[in-house]
Amino acid sequence: MPITKYNNILSDELYKETIEYIKSLMKKEGQQFTTSILNWEDGLIENSTPILKYDFYTYDDAFRKKIKAEIETKIPYFIDGFMLYVWPNSSYITWHNDGIYKAGLTIYLNEKWDSNWGGYLMYEENEEIKAIKPEKNLGVLQENGVNHMVTTINVGANLRTTLQFFLRKKKKML
Repeated sequence: MPITKYNNILSDELYKETIEYIKSLMKKEGQQFTTSILNWEDGLIENSTPILKYDFYTYDDAFRKKIKAEIETKIPYFIDGFMLYVWPNSSYITWHNDGIYKAGLTIYLNEKWDSNWGGYLMYEENEEIKAIKPEKNLGVLQENGVNHMVTTINVGANLRTTLQFFLRKKKKML
């Protein structure tokens, strides 16, 4: 299966800490956010509103180590690094397959997500299109270059907030 779902992938304590950490990043003056317009290929962006992106660096080391340690006990990959995506209204990403990576993991951080807000992860499996609604603390592992996209976040929706991991090396699970 190209998609594996992990409900409550982060412990309650680490989930709360992650939300507080992100809130502090968003309020910190001079924070180093970039956007999808500067980093993504034109074919992925089309007419999407820019998506904010924050790469976790060395000054985030304690937080990064906690996330990495907890997630690596649950997924069959090692994590090199990860980033925060903040998706505003009218943002989306077109069909693609993350071709250079072995796998990708998305963790949804919204407390609630209304079905009418869009922002669904859609993917192809056995020539059928399937969708996953963003849900609090849901981890979605995509493997083997599965073709996927994110539907448009509708006007009036909350910001869609995710942690995104690109994974390169598979590990042996006991």
